[in-house]
Formats: sequence, structure tokens, C-alpha cells
Amino acid sequence: MFYHPDKHRDPELKKQAEQLFNLVHQAYEVLSDPQSRAIYDIYGKKGLEMEGWEVVERKRTAAEIREEFERLQREREERRLQQRTNPKGTISVGIDATELFDRYDEDFEDIPGSGFPQIEINRMHISQSIEAPLTATDTAILSGSLSTQNGNGGGSINATLRRVTSAKGWGELEFGAGDLQGPLFGLKIFRNLTPKCFFTTNGVLQFSSRGIRPGLTTMLARNLDKNTMSYHHIFCKGI
Repeated sequence: MFYHPDKHRDPELKKQAEQLFNLVHQAYEVLSDPQSRAIYDIYGKKGLEMEGWEVVERKRTAAEIREEFERLQREREERRLQQRTNPKGTISVGIDATELFDRYDEDFEDIPGSGFPQIEINRMHISQSIEAPLTATDTAILSGSLSTQNGNGGGSINATLRRVTSAKGWGELEFGAGDLQGPLFGLKIFRNLTPKCFFTTNGVLQFSSRGIRPGLTTMLARNLDKNTMSYHHIFCKGI
């Protein structure tokens, strides 16, 4: 009652009383709940701030609470790591189902052994990338991919360093290699020209047994409205 805000008329005293009243109220909520009090007795305030307790069964012993806290802490660290590294991956599969549709051909019935259509997986592609923030402006990106088609396969790996140069743009340096292509060196620049317009330029040097193959791609994009974008591409590739 002493710290209730309504007991004070002075604005400064009323503000201080409100802060103290909230602390007393929080303490009452914790100490009046057996599970919250047990969590506080073991881990203190940081234990109460751990997310996930709301789905935990009531009436836990101290050992069970400690085990649950450690599990929640591991899950939180895993989420933090995923948010920091920002892992991304794709898997695509190509299926040849030609014979399934050939069954509607009039000549299909004359082909021996045509009772069951044959469906094959003739292509598969898997890619994965992770990001590692180095500083407030620099980020390292590591990506790799594996592909197979009609019995032939290959893979590649790329390392990229991205630097944010300003609020309007960033640049990337890329190094790559693979068994289907030689070493690769690339430079990419992104820049906002206006709030509705931006451009990117990507230069590449591909090293192979036939020599160096340069390439240049420039793209200009503009918002026509909130749901429509217009893209203009310019390609220049060496042979």
C-alpha cells in the first residue's frame, strides 16, 4: 500500500512509487507460484526469462526443472546460431515420366512389355549456403552444390565476402571452383539509385583449359507500382 502510485500526488514521487510497485508485484507473482519460485531459487532472474516454461508441466522437482532449463537453453543457443549463420538450402529433382503419357498413344499397345510405365529420376540438384557476420559491415558466405544428370555428376564450392559500403549499396568478392568448371573470380556491386530504382553489376572471370572467359551482367530494376517490378538486363560474355 505504501508504494501504490495512487497514494502519491507529487509527480516525481508517483513515478518512483510506480516503479517500486511494479517490482513488488513481479516478486509476488514469482513467489506465489511454486514452479516459478523453484526456477528462481535455482537460476535466478535469467531462469525466469527463458522462453518455453509456459508449456512445461506443473509440479516439477528441482532436478526436473534443472534438466528442462538446460534443454531450453540448448534450444535457444541453436536458434541463435541459425539466425547468425542464416543457413539456406534447396533440393530439386527431375523426373522422366514420358512413358506415363505414352500410354495414351495408339501405337503404345503394340510395344512389348508396355504393361507398366517406367518413371525415372534423371536429374537431382542440392545446394547449401551459410553466412558468418565478421563485422557490422562485412559478411562471409560459404556455399556449395552437387548436381547429377543422366548418370553424370559434379559439384562446386564458392566463398564470398560481402561488404556494406553505405545505406544505399554493397559489394561482393566471389571465389569459386568445381569439377565441371575451373577457378572463378567475380565482383558484384549493388546500388540504390532512388527509393524505387536500383542496379546491379556482376563481373566474372572464368579460368579453364581454353583460357580466361570474361563475363559481365548488368541489371536495372524499377518499381512500377507496389506489386510490379520492371527489369532490364545487359549480358556480355567472352568465348
